Amino acid sequence: MIEQPAAPTGLARRRRRLSDQETRDRMLRTARELVQRTGLTVSLEHISFEDVIRGAGVARSTAYRHWPHKDLFFGDLVKDLARTASPQILQDEIELIHQILARHQDHLLTPSQRHRLLLELFRDLTRLDFEAVLHSPDWRTYIALQATCVPTSGPR
Repeated sequence: MIEQPAAPTGLARRRRRLSDQETRDRMLRTARELVQRTGLTVSLEHISFEDVIRGAGVARSTAYRHWPHKDLFFGDLVKDLARTASPQILQDEIELIHQILARHQDHLLTPSQRHRLLLELFRDLTRLDFEAVLHSPDWRTYIALQATCVPTSGPR
């Protein structure tokens, strides 16, 4: 009886070659996820190109074919982050407004009570926004991008 050779496994098995777009998407998505965990700092030194390659499951040669220099990749990453940076706080603010209004419906009766209600809303919303900015990697990324990116149009 002749034994059939086993199907290749592990390293011997060749994976389907990723398209250029799949490679680009995987690399940028992986790097974006790394940034979203900690937020963007003034630099991207905390992100290793090699870690992104491993995390994306992309061959080194393919990654370097797309981005011959790491700086080119990081330039694309910053553009990708700028395109997708939109901190989500609006829903939390709306929820807080509803809670305060539900607790203080009686404060809508007179102008002085409405004034106190508005002050409470502003105070609580300010606190909510401050906490969101302080603890949110998305907000840190957004602020870092706003602080470091020069507008491409409009007055300078």
